[in-house]
Amino acid sequence: MQLTRDGQSVATKPTVYSRTPDWQWLIHDSPAEAAQRARLDLPPAFANTGRYENGCSLFPASGVAVLRQAAGDFTTQPESTAVAFSYGPYGGGHGHPDKLSIAVYAQGRQWIPQVGSMPYETNWKAEWTAQTISNNTVVVDGVSQKPTGERNTQWPADSATDKVLGKLDRFDAEHKLVSASCDSAYDGLLLHRTAELHGALVVDQYAITPQDAAGGKTHQFDYVLHIDGQFVESTAALSPRSGPLGDKCGYQHVEQKQGATIEGVTSLTFASGDKRLRLWIVPANATPLELILADGLSNSPTARMPMVVLRQGGASARYLTLFEPLDEKAPLRAVRLERGIAGGPAELVLERETESERVRLN
Repeated sequence: MQLTRDGQSVATKPTVYSRTPDWQWLIHDSPAEAAQRARLDLPPAFANTGRYENGCSLFPASGVAVLRQAAGDFTTQPESTAVAFSYGPYGGGHGHPDKLSIAVYAQGRQWIPQVGSMPYETNWKAEWTAQTISNNTVVVDGVSQKPTGERNTQWPADSATDKVLGKLDRFDAEHKLVSASCDSAYDGLLLHRTAELHGALVVDQYAITPQDAAGGKTHQFDYVLHIDGQFVESTAALSPRSGPLGDKCGYQHVEQKQGATIEGVTSLTFASGDKRLRLWIVPANATPLELILADGLSNSPTARMPMVVLRQGGASARYLTLFEPLDEKAPLRAVRLERGIAGGPAELVLERETESERVRLN
């Protein structure tokens, strides 16, 4: 028997199901009567701690926040921008090692998508879906976040004694901002991310710091984005690259295309039809960034998607990016980082042809 999906072969080896006691009943043993907890007539308690304010949603038990540009009925404003931010408890075997991952919607489409899952019971499910690099977050030392680590396993799961769990630090619907952190994805490291909407723009800040103030171990940090659009242009001169980005943890499925070492603000433009997304990369410290443009897998072995990987080394790392759904009437002309006034927080300056705006960073 050959396993196919959309007419394409997705399995190269026979699938073998082991009769293990923890899940065999799902296939073989249909219960005669539903358990009490599965009844559908129980009082409505789902998402009873959720919040919907100023167009933004927070689901604290699930660990998901959604920022929306539209303050009212967002279904009537399909071109507006939205960001989904995931930080919460691991989802069992069906979960992904993707703490502090984001997805970006704008101009009526998902520009930065969560690509979903490869077909079950295939090598791609273990080698791609269950690896951190298939998500829009940070990978450390080329190894996936817990609970996957360096393993190839289709159903990675954490445990009660070793939970992988992020923490909400701030949800500000008025200013359309969410911030969360996670200290359990990588031993000895604290991940912290802040996403903020500024009109239709998305400001993304990501920091990785050692939990021990004296920690000085050097790491390789990869900030990863999957972009559903064709690469058009870069303000940095790019050199051709080839070959896989690595040999394990999903890196073997990422084909390098172009790259550069950047020290100043750089923008990349992607297109889908007549729509454009511009990614502004703003170096947040003195460490040069290695920019890698590549093609990665998606949710099908035959479908590939452009990727951006920003790599830097050191004991810690900071990333600052801006997503601009291009408005041809008033595009950004320049973006720069400035020190805060009177010792305050740094500010991102956004310049247009007729005006400039300042975004205070957190």
